[in-house]
Amino acid sequence: MLFKCELWPGSICKCDVTIHCKPDGSKVITVTELPWNNGISIGRAFEILLDQICQKYYIDPERVMYFERILERGSLVDRWFLVHFDVVENRVCNPHWQNVSYSFVRSAMSLSLTTQDRY
Repeated sequence: MLFKCELWPGSICKCDVTIHCKPDGSKVITVTELPWNNGISIGRAFEILLDQICQKYYIDPERVMYFERILERGSLVDRWFLVHFDVVENRVCNPHWQNVSYSFVRSAMSLSLTTQDRY
């Protein structure tokens, strides 16, 4: 689904968001940077973007595995990143990106997520 995140007035990040619900109640969220996004990148907007997604869809950020997908203009190759982060007072912070394969993302969607699995 198309998601628009306003970081501050006039600064918009447009992306595609998919939320995969798992049987244990955790979520796998994938956010795709659209090639035609002329606004702030999903990486730069991470904290505000994930906070807004969690607020809009009533998601506990402690129960999220979060992936970013970059679609390069003119390229057939997608780049995927697992974003590790901390949650402080129910807000996300301190992101760290790890390059992963699409098969890793698919596996994450089928495995149960616990707090220990996030890192």
